[in-house]
Amino acid sequence: LETLQSTGARGCSGQLAEGHPQGATYGARAATPVQVSSVGAGGGEGESGVRSAEDLRDGEFWAVKDVSFELRRGECIGLIGHNGAGKTTLLRMLNGLIKPDHGRIEMNGRVGALIALGAGFNPILTGRENIYINGSVLGLSKKEIDEKIEEIIDFAEIGEFIDMPVQNYSSGMQVRLGFSIASSLSPDVLILDEVLAVGDIGFVIKCLNRVRRMTADAAVILVTHQMQFISSFCTRVIFMDRGCTVLDTSSAGEAIDKYYQMVKTERNETGTMQAAIEEVVLAQGDQVRQGADGLLKIRFKVEAPIHAAILHIYVMDEAMSPIICHPVTDNRGAPFLFAAGSHMIKVPLGSIDLVPGKYSFTLSLSDEDSKKSLLRSQGLHEFRVIADRADWGRVVRPVRVS
Repeated sequence: LETLQSTGARGCSGQLAEGHPQGATYGARAATPVQVSSVGAGGGEGESGVRSAEDLRDGEFWAVKDVSFELRRGECIGLIGHNGAGKTTLLRMLNGLIKPDHGRIEMNGRVGALIALGAGFNPILTGRENIYINGSVLGLSKKEIDEKIEEIIDFAEIGEFIDMPVQNYSSGMQVRLGFSIASSLSPDVLILDEVLAVGDIGFVIKCLNRVRRMTADAAVILVTHQMQFISSFCTRVIFMDRGCTVLDTSSAGEAIDKYYQMVKTERNETGTMQAAIEEVVLAQGDQVRQGADGLLKIRFKVEAPIHAAILHIYVMDEAMSPIICHPVTDNRGAPFLFAAGSHMIKVPLGSIDLVPGKYSFTLSLSDEDSKKSLLRSQGLHEFRVIADRADWGRVVRPVRVS
């Protein structure tokens, strides 16, 4: 996979024109499977009828604009960004589904793509028939497909349903078959667009292991919102926003940190509201170096007639999933009971061994007697953990051996 320079596609009122790319050529297996040069939307005179890059008509917008990258065989590039950033549009141009308004795309070798759920399947045909159709599109003979078909069916783990029409498949079954076809037919370029999000965890791990093996001899383009996949597989990461490249780096940690900077956390409160959070401050500030000790200062109030309240502190990730729970206890390990009134406490959090990313706190106060929730307040004191690299996992705790 190679150079992507000034790549772009124009959208109009949310719709994107489909078809084979202008200026696209397809060749045989090569050390450089993909070359894209000066591909843009709305620039230059041609079939698009747009005279210059600035001459967009009312209702038109840049879906992808001035994106450039180079990727070699044996490497994996990750495209990250929020929904609407232009990632899928870029992949569709590479796969020949959308016409670029200017520039040139050159594809050398066989391309296996899994861009949209059910894409490339004829719903009234069986899974087996769709395998043969997809293989033919990729240039394989019937004999070559015959040699691969049992491997494809076995990997997809849908053997008893392979002769059933695809329209009767669940979304997970379609992903299984689609990925198995795309990855089993020896592609020179494998394009994956967030499709593994609907698979079960066992199959996702199986797919990721195959991707890891394929990167030895193929170029892989991966679009995902799972930053663990980015840090584990990608040799290069492009962060996109509004169709443009915001960051192009070989450091996955740097790109992931940039991605999390744009995540907004909203404060939300539920419960009987018989308690109130007045202040939550992390002594280390809004940026914490991975492995540093944390100290949390909390001021809150418990309303009468509550006899005693129990406090739990949660560290939440950017998706508001709890990563760490800190039950507040006394010296004996029993829950600390807070009487009605105002309180100010300092909570030592210990070493903050979280992977780089954006986090926040959620505080939960409950009635010790009735166990009812007095207050659950989330989105408190956003902070970012920074490190030199992003590891795969939630907690990073190095061990030393001798």
